[in-house]
Amino acid sequence: LECCTALIGFFSLSILAFVSLHTIQFSLWQIGVLVFLLLLFPTIVMGASLPLLSEYTIRRLPNVGKNVGSLYAANTFGAAFACFLTILLFTWMLGQSNTIKVAVAINIAVGLVAFLWSRTDSTIIGEQEQKQPSNSPVYFWPMMGLMFLTGYVALSYEIVWVHAYTVALSTDAPSFPLVLGYFLAGIEIGRAHV
Repeated sequence: LECCTALIGFFSLSILAFVSLHTIQFSLWQIGVLVFLLLLFPTIVMGASLPLLSEYTIRRLPNVGKNVGSLYAANTFGAAFACFLTILLFTWMLGQSNTIKVAVAINIAVGLVAFLWSRTDSTIIGEQEQKQPSNSPVYFWPMMGLMFLTGYVALSYEIVWVHAYTVALSTDAPSFPLVLGYFLAGIEIGRAHV
């Protein structure tokens, strides 16, 4: 997944330049559908890493709640840190194209480390392949609905803040990563106090 993310990142500027050049005459809804389709696969690939790490953690560590919570915390803090580091340092010092190259190199390194780790840890995976049947309580689906609703509201707030920040500063470039960084940092601080 990390190497696939690196591959997507490597070609991202070329793909976006090609698409923007050939979609000038598109209507707003056509552009919306195209952007959705362009972002669908990269989003799935990037979003799949945390569930896979969670599954790995659940199979190997005894205190599932604490360890998966710590994994989520590290993931959230890392994402917030990367947002700030990218927009405040890398993009400013290296430019957009070279910043993407740094991100590609980091993704490849993480992918290779994960691959090498999996090669040394394969016996544990084989031993614990069997799963226990899950007994979902009656309130499982209502809880999923509430989580969906709170996620929807939280991300809606993020979108509103991105627009407000963009209008206030009259700029587009740093708006999203800065607001996303603060948003993720807020989630992490909130998690630390729960």
